[in-house]
Amino acid sequence: MFSPRQEYLVKTLMRKATELEPEYLCKKLSVSGRTLREDVKEINEFLHDYGVGIYLSSTGKYYISEDDKDKINQIIVMHEIESEWVPESKTQREFYIIMRLLYEEDYLTMDEIGKEIYVSKASISHDVKRIDDYIFEVTKTRMDISKAKGIRLLTNELGKRRLLFSLIYKNYDIDAKYLMKMFIHFQLGSREEFSTLWKIYEEFFEQNELISTHISFATILLETIACTGRIRQGYVIEDYDREEVEFKLALPFERIEDTFHMVFPKAEKQLLQEVFHTKRMLVNQEEVTPTKFLIRQILVDFVEVIKEKYEIDLEQDYEQMKQLKAHLNAMVSRLLLSYHEDEYIAGKIKSEYPKEYEMAAEITPIIKKYLNLDITEVEQAYIAMHVGAIVEHLKKTVHAIIISNSTAVMIQMLQKKLQQSFYGQLVVDGCFPVNQLEFAIECIPQIDVILATHSLKKKVDIPVLKLNEFYEKEDWVIINDFINS
Repeated sequence: MFSPRQEYLVKTLMRKATELEPEYLCKKLSVSGRTLREDVKEINEFLHDYGVGIYLSSTGKYYISEDDKDKINQIIVMHEIESEWVPESKTQREFYIIMRLLYEEDYLTMDEIGKEIYVSKASISHDVKRIDDYIFEVTKTRMDISKAKGIRLLTNELGKRRLLFSLIYKNYDIDAKYLMKMFIHFQLGSREEFSTLWKIYEEFFEQNELISTHISFATILLETIACTGRIRQGYVIEDYDREEVEFKLALPFERIEDTFHMVFPKAEKQLLQEVFHTKRMLVNQEEVTPTKFLIRQILVDFVEVIKEKYEIDLEQDYEQMKQLKAHLNAMVSRLLLSYHEDEYIAGKIKSEYPKEYEMAAEITPIIKKYLNLDITEVEQAYIAMHVGAIVEHLKKTVHAIIISNSTAVMIQMLQKKLQQSFYGQLVVDGCFPVNQLEFAIECIPQIDVILATHSLKKKVDIPVLKLNEFYEKEDWVIINDFINS
């Protein structure tokens, strides 16, 4: 029967009434032209016995005739897909190849991989280049790539484990279902073990009053499964050259060991404990939680510095500032508890978002001043992400003024409706009568659009949108089109 990708190809052709170009299908399937042709050939070999198939038109496009579609649909329904783990997308394919490399001590040839996942050697070669860069980014080691022999990992078990953790973090949010399939396929853990460990961690979090995001909870669960699975398969970290740290909150290793009938070596405990403490969590302990006043004051000072040095008013984005405040509360708690962070993300943000990282650095002396704490580069990187989100949002915000000779009540109603309709997208910086238009333009530093309920006597260089005093549906359409233009 077909691979999942081949089935997707067939269904794509069946859904379309028109002929489809090979380039379109290659892009849709994330494969090369050669792989597409091989897929079509294999599909037709299977369908030949049923008297149906995929056809190539005189213009070089693929199609399935209308007469064949019902029969092919019945064939698909009759046959189950044998291999649920077979990757369907480029991302899944790269994930699978890395997982395969983790379990291969010798060289793995491109042909072997291609046959396993129904992809051409050319497609695998392209994947390998991206995978090699990704592996280097995580482990600081390159793959051993040989045209004659194939590919293999050169990193040690610690590097492989970090690679596994990175794959979990990278793939959980975008494709959790396939991630779980991979874990089961490579026998890292069963569904029952996932369920049992979930309960263990749920109780652990509750007992220690831990507040965590769903992703942080799920990823530590999967990282634990990855470690227990590798240890049980005989892959153990022997040398862990990091200085041993005594953590104030120890993971429930005894319960995990009893459940999985195994023992965690010292180095394994140290690694998993450090990974746990890099999660975005807040511990509900009053003695280590800073007062709301101090956090508020830190933010006030930070906003002032950014406004003065960079001419950016962070307070204009109220919702994002609330998130930054919540993040600072959690961050300070982590610092007071001496949580250790993974420095990988800091380097990434420093290189890709240097301006935001520079702005985030302004908060360091402020936190030092109020709380006598030194923030790590990783924490600074996370603050940079929040700052970047605010700056990006402010860039997209349209600043407007209302020009109207209506009554104050009418103008207030209009302003309120605009704020409700375009919250976070449109900021009304002032309301002025028609005869004060020039004054308004001089006073307001940024005006992207003028919203006028009355005709303007003078021409201006700023876009003008004519609105109804009572703000009707067509007014919303006009403003929305402008914001999105």
